[in-house]
Amino acid sequence: RIVHHAVAAGEVGTVLSYGPRAAREAAQAGAHSQALAHYEHVVPHLDALPADAQAQILVEYAWQLYAAYRFVEAVEVAERAAQIWDRLGDRVALGEALVAVSRSRYMADRPGPAMAAIEEAVRVLADTGNTAAQAYAEAYHGAVLSLTDRFEAALEQLALATELAERANRPDLV
Repeated sequence: RIVHHAVAAGEVGTVLSYGPRAAREAAQAGAHSQALAHYEHVVPHLDALPADAQAQILVEYAWQLYAAYRFVEAVEVAERAAQIWDRLGDRVALGEALVAVSRSRYMADRPGPAMAAIEEAVRVLADTGNTAAQAYAEAYHGAVLSLTDRFEAALEQLALATELAERANRPDLV
């Protein structure tokens, strides 16, 4: 309600203070249309936020666009987030953003570029020491391999992803 009234009143500061949290809570509750609406109120004002907050919000927004079947827009938003994370030098966040780029590209009927993005994510995350992020990227790498009919390679990749996910205590990825 606060975000709704802040938008109506033109209170950008309040939209930026409450909008991202409201969007995250809506997404977590499975209310993806509501989450998307909140992000769409926040995104026009991103320049008022620090770069890392901008990039984080853009990744989250990309996933909500993905959930809404707005894949081409999701690609553009996820790529923008990845560019910011790359500029900031945050390898873990960059790798995770590249997962969103890959999934969105695949669903936008761009399987070759989707594979390129997920392979880059795996490379970026390989030396970070963040096992959870590596498991996340490896799981999606296996998915893209499977979706592009490379089943044996997918099985190998998914076995690695499972091992990493178990080590990282990520049952959601297992």
